[in-house]
Amino acid sequence: GKYLHNRCKHLAIPLVVLPFKIEAVKVNPNYGEAWRLLGQWYTGGGQYPKAESALMRALEVKPTEANLFSSFINLYSAWGKKEKVEEYFNKGLEVQPHNWRLYDAMSTYYLGRGELEEAKRMAHKSLNINPRNTSPQWALMQISLMLGEVDSAFHYINEYHRQNPNGELFVELVYLELMRGNKEQAKTYLDSCIQFNQPLIKESEGLPNEYYHRSRIALAYALMEEHKGALEQAESVRKSLGESLLSVEWASREIVQYLSCVYSLTGQ
Repeated sequence: GKYLHNRCKHLAIPLVVLPFKIEAVKVNPNYGEAWRLLGQWYTGGGQYPKAESALMRALEVKPTEANLFSSFINLYSAWGKKEKVEEYFNKGLEVQPHNWRLYDAMSTYYLGRGELEEAKRMAHKSLNINPRNTSPQWALMQISLMLGEVDSAFHYINEYHRQNPNGELFVELVYLELMRGNKEQAKTYLDSCIQFNQPLIKESEGLPNEYYHRSRIALAYALMEEHKGALEQAESVRKSLGESLLSVEWASREIVQYLSCVYSLTGQ
């Protein structure tokens, strides 16, 4: 179930996996993880009341499921219910005081709201519990870049790369080198970003991965003040996704963040 969910989320075929989740809860109504995944799917599709009902059912049948309360946090974060986010974070801590996923979810929540110090605090708490978790390292890397903290950004880029040697960090490296004043090195990373992402755009045409790679290129262009290239990529993504840009969970967490930065940097 988790594997199918993650694969379908990135391949943009959630409608294929939904019947399996519904069938799972029909066959075994006490299968808490299936209810949670169903709730997560509804969250990703912007069907928040249905997501809430499914997660409440998961809470009834398995209140100790490791990812459950972070799924509640993600739901209410997407739904814009700040009080509910905080309520279920605190409820989660009562049941699972050492669950690093709760702090991960809150770090993402605060990062999305631009509350960088709170996002940083939550990411550090997650890392203290699980030092091998890369999600808070990614968040701390982004926060350091946003705050212009060169040494911290360099540290978290290295840490993230150490644990994810195949991860693509060209945009972050462009950002870092510009912070250092190394425009030529930043241009090298921009070229690498384009060479890395362009083939992947063609491979995943019409899927979220295409728009993810386009938005990464757009941000790298924007950081280099090459506004024409940045806006060409950003507008392509925005027009292609349309309203779904605001309702697809995967897109909203990654692509929207990059596009927001692009439009800000280009004065749009």
